[in-house]
Amino acid sequence: MNVYLPDRKVLYLTAPGLLGGLGDVRARHLDETLKAFGGVAEIVAGAYEWPGWGDKAVAARLAARRDAWVRRQTQPSNQPFYAAGYVGTATQATRQTWLRLLGHEFVAATDAVAATPASAATAKRYVVALGGAEAVLASAREEYDAATPRYERVVELLDHVVAAACDPATVSPTVLEAATSLQALALTQLGYLAEYGPLRNAYLTAARDLRPGPQPSGARPVVGDLVRHANPAQYFAALAARLDGPRAAEQRDPVVLLWTFTNTGQSGVTVLRDGVLVYTDTRGDTMPPGVDKPQATIVLTRDTLDKLLGSGPDFAAGFDAAVRAGRVQIDDRAAADTVFGYLLPAIASSPAVN
Repeated sequence: MNVYLPDRKVLYLTAPGLLGGLGDVRARHLDETLKAFGGVAEIVAGAYEWPGWGDKAVAARLAARRDAWVRRQTQPSNQPFYAAGYVGTATQATRQTWLRLLGHEFVAATDAVAATPASAATAKRYVVALGGAEAVLASAREEYDAATPRYERVVELLDHVVAAACDPATVSPTVLEAATSLQALALTQLGYLAEYGPLRNAYLTAARDLRPGPQPSGARPVVGDLVRHANPAQYFAALAARLDGPRAAEQRDPVVLLWTFTNTGQSGVTVLRDGVLVYTDTRGDTMPPGVDKPQATIVLTRDTLDKLLGSGPDFAAGFDAAVRAGRVQIDDRAAADTVFGYLLPAIASSPAVN
């Protein structure tokens, strides 16, 4: 949806949106916009781009954007800045198609996978195959210092080093520090070279997070508000996101915890099974179909439950403190300790997600 403000004669071009879309569809919409407003708009603006002034500039930008979206071949080098770079490229088309069909776009600047145990093991095999972490770092430096630097290669090579750093025997702290520093430099250069605003922002944000790490956003924390207004299912879904799935899958027998909230009259069960933690509302101590008798019953107020998420990165430690303070009653600590022992610590907030 593009927006025209008749009083100011301003045409605002919106981004394709979360659903993305095929290039020819976007091109058709831009052509319709050109026909409708190309002769009357005197200012053109849009997200992540410079504005343009004059009716001829408006028409020229719309036409160039339309052509860029429909073009199937390599873009010409003489394209205007507002149509060059990411718009209409094969990379952009691939991302948009992936997003529409599978519902998720890889928004990380380098499309690196998270440092999960599985990806860390894969990265370690890459590092070993390439001659070790120091050899990979040396190759990355050569790419960075080349007459024609290939910054994307630098980032890709060092992704494996950073992901494999979970194993100090594979990547030493000294090599890791050098790798993250060089990767930040390469990401910064990619950001400077990127003409497409969202991609530039992704590169520079990734570089900032590496140098020296995630920084506070300065925004007012809203986690407490979100937790207080979340229903139990939403609360435990957030908690389940911190479950170490591969390790929890080693727990062969289901672990059922019954949660009773004294101030709201609500109750529900969490079931740890097959490497996932699932919450289901209940009526009193009546178990839902397919759920065995709970191994432990936890009695607390909803306010106490809310405070557990904000008590620190270690949920188990906060729960233990609440039990010792008498704010939580539980009849079998072993069952709860089993479940909470599979929770990963909460990670610090990052500018990339705020």
